[in-house]
Amino acid sequence: MEALPGTTLLGYKIPDEKTRFEIELEFVQMLSNPWYLNYLAQHKFFEDETFLAYLEYLDYWREPEYTKFLIYPSCLYMLSLLKNPRFREDISRADLSKQLNDELYFDWLHKGEAVNYGKIGDPDSVPVDEK
Repeated sequence: MEALPGTTLLGYKIPDEKTRFEIELEFVQMLSNPWYLNYLAQHKFFEDETFLAYLEYLDYWREPEYTKFLIYPSCLYMLSLLKNPRFREDISRADLSKQLNDELYFDWLHKGEAVNYGKIGDPDSVPVDEK
């Protein structure tokens, strides 16, 4: 049974549809920030099965009727990367967060032309220091 707007669930007020849409839009776009993902990893959000299920639920933003509202479409790329357990673990590293942030900046700077995200998110290739 669906709760009525304004009712509570576990002490939290359930927002109306418009507010829920705005909250989810803002949150999914926050995923485009590698430093925010680093924060989530550092604070163990990616170890919470309920949170991981919420990330799966957010896949509806890939539908054309919703993508038109996205200002930061790279959030969908990040949402895909977050399905990879190895990425969820690795993003807690500051060096990887910086690398991903730099690559996203490069992508923005060149308007998506010749983007090479390298091997980020590929569990078979972990960055290696060449010293």
